[in-house]
Amino acid sequence: MNKVVFQSAFVAAVFLLSFLMVLFSCDNNGEKGRQITDYKEYTLTVASKKVISGNMNYYSHNATFFSEVYAVKKENSQIWECFSGISGFGYESGFEYKIRVGETGYLDYSMGDPAWTEYKLLSVISKEKKESSDVPPAFFPEGMEFQPIDPQYVIDADEKEFVETDIENNPYLLWKHSIVINEDMSRFAVVDEKFNIVAIGAIEKETVESLSFPVSYKILVPEGEIAGYMNWEFTYQTSAAMDQSASRNYDVFLTLYPLCESKSPGESRYRVWIYKDLTEYYRNKFPDANVKAVVIRHTIS
Repeated sequence: MNKVVFQSAFVAAVFLLSFLMVLFSCDNNGEKGRQITDYKEYTLTVASKKVISGNMNYYSHNATFFSEVYAVKKENSQIWECFSGISGFGYESGFEYKIRVGETGYLDYSMGDPAWTEYKLLSVISKEKKESSDVPPAFFPEGMEFQPIDPQYVIDADEKEFVETDIENNPYLLWKHSIVINEDMSRFAVVDEKFNIVAIGAIEKETVESLSFPVSYKILVPEGEIAGYMNWEFTYQTSAAMDQSASRNYDVFLTLYPLCESKSPGESRYRVWIYKDLTEYYRNKFPDANVKAVVIRHTIS
């Protein structure tokens, strides 16, 4: 065998051996499957109400997703933390709990996210009907917070008091709450004045022409320079009192306003003006009121 042939055969043999070692290693890892990497038990205090958490979702352009979570204190801690789920825990709002949980860490390289933690209820130590104190309104990334919704409406009708009374007493039409919307305006969460969860959901957005909006909006025009016209569909994943239906459409104006405390000169952000024309709705509901126009607007900074 000449020298060149010998070298080629040697290189091929080394390559084959390396391939078999990698293949064996992969098979060996596959045989291990799911592994327990850690286990511990401890006591938790669980707050009497759930709160909203905002977590980054790296599979969706790093946008924040909102969810309903437990607020808990671990042993010997005075700080409330968030827990997304406790297996076997039959939680009832309005009660503060002390429970014993088991925390198990797992590892499985066949999973998309190989390392994760699960929590399981071991026992309920106490269950007391009370309002937990100093519970944070939410667990949000820095800089994110709830914004008050400024609801307004204009009624043009001969018998406007009937329409006004109906609007004021209908929480599905007039949002007297606070809202948080994530960075790309794809998710939202709503709370009441005590930060009880009202609704969590998604927003489907569509850019439209201003000509598609009802002429009635001219009686309640948005303030500032208009930067865009859209249609937003709110889909409610969790809804206590926000709306009777699973989703609802609104017309939206976007305006720009400067950030007074911004370190960058000229930096601005959007103000959202959410509109709904209810003229036909109230013409049908109060046919004798001679309704000419009814417009509701909710403003979010």
